[in-house]
Amino acid sequence: MTKTLRDNLGPIWRFGLLGSGIALYLTAVGMVETFLDRNLIGTFISIGDVFLYAGALGAGLMAARALNRRGAPVLPSAVAGALAGLISALLPVLLTLLIKVAVLDGRGAESVFRLRDMFVHFSEPLFNKITFGQGLLLGNVRFALTCALVGVVGASFVLLSGKWR
Repeated sequence: MTKTLRDNLGPIWRFGLLGSGIALYLTAVGMVETFLDRNLIGTFISIGDVFLYAGALGAGLMAARALNRRGAPVLPSAVAGALAGLISALLPVLLTLLIKVAVLDGRGAESVFRLRDMFVHFSEPLFNKITFGQGLLLGNVRFALTCALVGVVGASFVLLSGKWR
């Protein structure tokens, strides 16, 4: 299994970084923050959650599909989906660091450059959504693990028959 994953690290990184870019784009343009209050499934999943984790889901799906086309077994495909989902959390985690330093801690009027003036959707509700309201360290670890789990869910779509897919 490790040899299969080692031989296919290129697609895993490529799709993981693509998913990370998608997640960053959707947060930067405000899709996540705008739809945080729109519930999709009860009060558990909002449409903002779907936009936030769409990159991880797609990264896991595409990485598993790339391994599946090369004849990899099920377990390496699932691990590839988890790795791609974990990589897709990279830019949103960096975004939380940027929001914490430049927006939340740099709120003063004496600031020459205020990031919030340029990116109006980099806000405290977005920070709390990504970090689950648990601060930088614990919240980002939880977000990265959630993205890895969503990547496995995306990878599991490869296992479905063509009719259900």
